[in-house]
Amino acid sequence: MKARRGECSRAAAVLAGAILAASPAFAQTASPVGTAMAAAAPPAAYPKLGAVPPAPKDVRAASAWTAAIRTLKAEGAQTARLASAEPWMLEGTEDWAGLERAQAAAPPPVTQPGSTEAFVREMREAATPPPPKHHSPP
Repeated sequence: MKARRGECSRAAAVLAGAILAASPAFAQTASPVGTAMAAAAPPAAYPKLGAVPPAPKDVRAASAWTAAIRTLKAEGAQTARLASAEPWMLEGTEDWAGLERAQAAAPPPVTQPGSTEAFVREMREAATPPPPKHHSPP
C-alpha cells in the first residue's frame, strides 16, 4: 500500500511540474522561447463539448482493420506453404548457357590500332611549352 501511495505522489508531482512549466506565466518573456509560448497560448475560452466535430463516417472500424490484417496474414501463410511445397531445381543450365554464348557477339574494340599513336602525335604537335621561369635576383 505504501508503494502505491508513493507512486501516486510521484505522478502528482510530475504532473504538477508539467502544468506549471507549460503555463505562459511561468515562461520567461525576455527569451524568444517565452515570447513564442506567450504568443502561442493567448487566453481564450475553453471549447464546449458540442464544438467537438462528429466522428468521420468514411473511416474503417477497428473490427474491419482486425479482419483485414487476419486475412492478409492468412494469405501470406498460405503463399509460404505453397512456396515451400514446390520443389526448386536448377536443371538444363548448360543448354541455356550454350545457346546464349552462341548468340552473343564480341563487342567492338574500344580503340582502333594506330588511333592511339595518332592521337598522341596530334596532342604533341598542338602542345606549346610553358614559358621559361624568370628568377628575380635575391
